[in-house]
Amino acid sequence: MTLNLTLIVAAHCAYAVHDERSIRIEPRLSNLRLMWTHKARRTEPMSLAHARETIRNSKLPTTIRAISDHAAFARQAVRWSDDDDPVVLEETNLIFTAVMQLAMRGEVRLDLGKALTIDAMIYEVAA
Repeated sequence: MTLNLTLIVAAHCAYAVHDERSIRIEPRLSNLRLMWTHKARRTEPMSLAHARETIRNSKLPTTIRAISDHAAFARQAVRWSDDDDPVVLEETNLIFTAVMQLAMRGEVRLDLGKALTIDAMIYEVAA
């Protein structure tokens, strides 16, 4: 039995039909899992909306790192109950998360055939 999945790529009703043979190809499957971990949530920092807007205004193609290096807010900080000052979480990157969310919305394009890292290229969606 073959499982067919239809993925909506953009609001223009462009779509692609994939079956389990193409979905499970690596690194595509790992990339899709990674993107899913960065999906939008109801409670997310306001700076994430700012990060998405920064990406929308960036000249593409470029890398996630290039945008992160120029954004003053790429890292998230939290204030623990015992701390006076916020602690920057070095393992977080709001630009990376925002790129994943925009790619899932079909607003930017990523090469899912290559592992998604901080050095991944971000492309415009073909008109």
